[in-house]
Amino acid sequence: ANSGIWSMLSKELEINEDQQRKLMRVRPHVREQRKRLAECLGLLDNLETQVTESLAALSSQMLELMSCVTPEQTAKFLLWIERNQACMYMLNKLWHAEQARQAEVAAKEAAAAAANGDGSVVSSYADAGSEADTAGDGSVAGSAAGSALGDGASSPPGALSPTGAGAGAGG
Repeated sequence: ANSGIWSMLSKELEINEDQQRKLMRVRPHVREQRKRLAECLGLLDNLETQVTESLAALSSQMLELMSCVTPEQTAKFLLWIERNQACMYMLNKLWHAEQARQAEVAAKEAAAAAANGDGSVVSSYADAGSEADTAGDGSVAGSAAGSALGDGASSPPGALSPTGAGAGAGG
């Protein structure tokens, strides 16, 4: 089928034999580039899925948190977030740095346990908790501000609105 299409296209475009040879030499490069593009599109699809899931989780957390406070407290909290974007950005950076540090410690402890062969690990870090996660619930000091941070560690100030959507999302 390809040779038939190629023949029809060559005749339609009036491609001479020299041009055909040159085009055939480029063909493997085009094929490789299409393969790379397909891989990139797959990565983008994966990223889109992760972002969608993170935003859904953030929205759910915010709804749960807001159900614990009065409407007036909710309004004050949302205004505080809006007025303190730099603070939220800083807390977000610190939170994600702490999570990375915890993951690194856990990986080292797992490697040590595997090296010991007994499977037991005494985790002074995990047992003591961290300064950022004093509530033990995965939020910064268990506060609504910690949950409002979401997963946007590299987002600039103002990137997350109080609803978890992008600030430029129009609502």
